[in-house]
Amino acid sequence: MPLIGFYLLRTTQSLVRIRDNRVMVHASILTDDFAQAASQAGLRARQVAFAAGHSVVFVDAAGRYVEEWPNGKRFEIRLDPSQPRQSHRVILRELTSTTA
Repeated sequence: MPLIGFYLLRTTQSLVRIRDNRVMVHASILTDDFAQAASQAGLRARQVAFAAGHSVVFVDAAGRYVEEWPNGKRFEIRLDPSQPRQSHRVILRELTSTTA
C-alpha cells in the first residue's frame, strides 16, 4: 500500500498544507553482499573476543542461549536481568558434543 503524506510548509505569511503524492517504496539493505559482510564481521568479532580471553554468547539453532569460551567449552545459559551485570548469566548445563 503506497504511503501518502501531508506536510506543512511555512511560507512568509502562514502555514500551507500540501499533499505529497510520491509513492514511498520499501527498500531493503539486506542484500547478499550485506549479509556476507555482516557474517564476516561477526566471525572477526568472535575471534577477537576469544583472543582477548572473553566468552561469546549467541543463540543457537535450537533457540538456546549459548556461552562459548576460548577453550571450546560451551554452556547453555539464561540471562537474569534482575542481577548485576557481572552475574546476570545463569549456567543451566554444559553442552558437550552429544548435547550440542
